[in-house]
Amino acid sequence: MQPGKRKLSAQDVTDIVRSFLDLKVWWAGLHYGPIIYFDLGDQVRGAPFRGEADITGTGYLGIWAYDWRIDVAGEGITSGETVERAFMETEVIEIVRGQEIARFALAEDGDEARVFFTNDVCVTVRYDPQSDREDGDLIHIHVPDGRMIFFSKQNGFYLSGDIDETLLLYWRAKGNDA
Repeated sequence: MQPGKRKLSAQDVTDIVRSFLDLKVWWAGLHYGPIIYFDLGDQVRGAPFRGEADITGTGYLGIWAYDWRIDVAGEGITSGETVERAFMETEVIEIVRGQEIARFALAEDGDEARVFFTNDVCVTVRYDPQSDREDGDLIHIHVPDGRMIFFSKQNGFYLSGDIDETLLLYWRAKGNDA
């Protein structure tokens, strides 16, 4: 593990994310390929992207893996193999809008992590040795005070030594301490 990083348990991650009140999903989308994301909390104008200001959440959950699936009540509704932008931005957003992340879980072998929302939605992310780099971060979590948490096969869940400056500045502007 690199300097500045700190290993976390799934319960540690859950506690950090749940410590921020009203961190509810307001948008879900598809970056490119099978990479999906969920914006949470308040809307914040971020750094310019393609010449326009990027609107993001004060919280962010990104699934940067190839092998993932979304289940509702145990039934798969989409996956990294079948995902389509229109489905993420219509069907999935209607299922998760207004929901909070309830908890995180990690398989004992470290090959699988799960993100549970408050309405029986589960996103399962599996390390795929054919597609994912072992040291690549498969889950990205940004919380309102600028902290960034990642999950990789090699490191499990860990707190990055880096800070999301846009979120930190917004956090401070609202009168909070870093």
